[in-house]
Amino acid sequence: MKFKVLLGCVVLALAVSACRRKPAPTPVSVEPLPPQPAAKLADGTPIAGNEAEMALSNASVLTMMLQEFVAKNGRLPNNVQELSAITTFGAVPRPPAGYRFEIDGKKKAVIAVKQ
Repeated sequence: MKFKVLLGCVVLALAVSACRRKPAPTPVSVEPLPPQPAAKLADGTPIAGNEAEMALSNASVLTMMLQEFVAKNGRLPNNVQELSAITTFGAVPRPPAGYRFEIDGKKKAVIAVKQ
């Protein structure tokens, strides 16, 4: 009998504590991101707007094509146009106006250089 009374009190205490009003969650403040530094070419020249995005994006695609070319052929290509043999990533992208792509043999990467 004492056990049932004790069990009933415990259940009642749990029910009362679970049904109490809970405090509202504190709002989360969102900090704005700091501005990103301007994109730069391999020679340190800053490029702005869509040219920057296009040059960096195309150079990264060409770098992936270069890595695949080296894996298949065991050598660096003579020029960027030789990468057209790699069809995994599609056609060789064009450089933005006023720039050309070059192969950096030391880094085994394609870089955008101002003409």
